[in-house]
Amino acid sequence: MKKFRVTAFLTLALAGLLFGCSLDTGALLEGSPNSEGEPLAEPTENGQEPGSSPTSGGDVETMSTSDLVEVIINDPKMVDIIIAYSSPQQGFDAVRDRFEPLSELLNRQDAGKALLARYQAMATDPSPNWSSQQVDQWRLIGFPGMELILAQDEVLGQLDVDQLCELLRSAEEKLEGKRQAQDLHERGGELATVRLMGRILQFAHWGDLDQLAADNDDLRLFLEEGGFDFPGVVDQIEAQTEMVLSDTCAEN
Repeated sequence: MKKFRVTAFLTLALAGLLFGCSLDTGALLEGSPNSEGEPLAEPTENGQEPGSSPTSGGDVETMSTSDLVEVIINDPKMVDIIIAYSSPQQGFDAVRDRFEPLSELLNRQDAGKALLARYQAMATDPSPNWSSQQVDQWRLIGFPGMELILAQDEVLGQLDVDQLCELLRSAEEKLEGKRQAQDLHERGGELATVRLMGRILQFAHWGDLDQLAADNDDLRLFLEEGGFDFPGVVDQIEAQTEMVLSDTCAEN
């Protein structure tokens, strides 16, 4: 597949089509600051808007790993990574070395632990006092961006068996939460979570997913690239996830 680039406006319009939403493109292009002019972060599990986030204008090498995570999931460049290429993984591969905070994060030995903790704290419902622009950035940039980063081998490789089980369990919970708030997340949001679940299984060689992917080009392509809604693929990954959580991860 050939990479294609679109303008920022068309990128955000495409996001609206993919996720079934109406976007204020001007606000998202400006980074969707909150009412105090600070970058937007996702709501935590208690539904409260977090405090101020660090800005990407600082020296990324001196930032804590948790601050780097906040910078990345609040940066409008994540729109480019997720939507402006033929697939989310192609966008990630193309931008990772040019997006300084992301490049720095992937070189941190504690990136996996920090990303896992932040993902577990993310809620699938936005704070009720958020503007529509803030909600759009949270569900179209922050959530799928976090799941795309977590799906990378170098991140998964930093997690031990217990942590991989925690991540798989959290992803299954996020998927259920997204489905309960389907008017917000739409199908694209579900696919980002399901791919993360599949990548965990694939990386850990749990269940039968490796063999299933070897025999099914649609499943293989979905795991490699993300974004494609192939018939039956979601059901296969969910079935394998349930089996692993009730067996391999039962005691973790």
